[in-house]
Amino acid sequence: MQIPPSNNLAHLIRHYLIYHPRSEDMPMRFFCDGSPGIVIPLGDSTLPFSNRFRIRKGELMAYGLMEQAIDIPPPPVSGMLIIVLQPYSLSLISGIASKKLKNNIFRFHELFGDLVCPLQEAISGAGNVNEIIELIESFFLRISADLPPIDGIITGSVALMQARKGVLNLPEMLKYLPISERQLERKFDQYIGVPPKKLNGIFRINHYLKLLRNPQKTHSALQAAIEAGFYDQAHLNNQFKVLTGTSPLKYLSASDPLAMNLFQAPPL
Repeated sequence: MQIPPSNNLAHLIRHYLIYHPRSEDMPMRFFCDGSPGIVIPLGDSTLPFSNRFRIRKGELMAYGLMEQAIDIPPPPVSGMLIIVLQPYSLSLISGIASKKLKNNIFRFHELFGDLVCPLQEAISGAGNVNEIIELIESFFLRISADLPPIDGIITGSVALMQARKGVLNLPEMLKYLPISERQLERKFDQYIGVPPKKLNGIFRINHYLKLLRNPQKTHSALQAAIEAGFYDQAHLNNQFKVLTGTSPLKYLSASDPLAMNLFQAPPL
């Protein structure tokens, strides 16, 4: 289930995703949708995305942009609330270069220190997810007042990629931006952690999946691939497997995905 943020936080938060395990023996797979995020367990739990340590209910974990799919083990992993951020947001709010955040998981207090303790205490005592979201939004509104201005080139290029759903190439994008390709790559390295071409490719794969999962079934697999800008099945399959760890066929056979990028892990 996805919940949008309030309008005055949409520049930092894309949406909230609520996850509840549905089976005692059903591991899930998470893959990148182009964003870092924050995970809040709804009960004491093994850390989703890793078996390194256990975390308490309400303890916040942040993850950078992940370049490979991650399997989430079945219970005792609890339900969780995932705050899906804009691609540049974790670097912006933490002040840490994205290349250091990329492919890493952090306890939230490692990024914010004691500032986050009252928030975690309040979340651990919250009665439901709506209360947790209210607490999160209050926290983000408070810290956003002290953030430096967001680089307009970064927000503009990300918004363009999202609006065009990844179906544009870099030369086309540069027509709309007062910057050279090398300068844009340096900004992406600082704020997002992957090159523009790679982030655009992630958005394209995600657009392809949204077309395939349309409840009205308006697109065949071939039609979805063409509309998403793929004209070579081998190229599509290769990019798809790099991002999701599986093939389009196995992805579509997974039962009842909770979200486009969170689905039942296929058997080995």
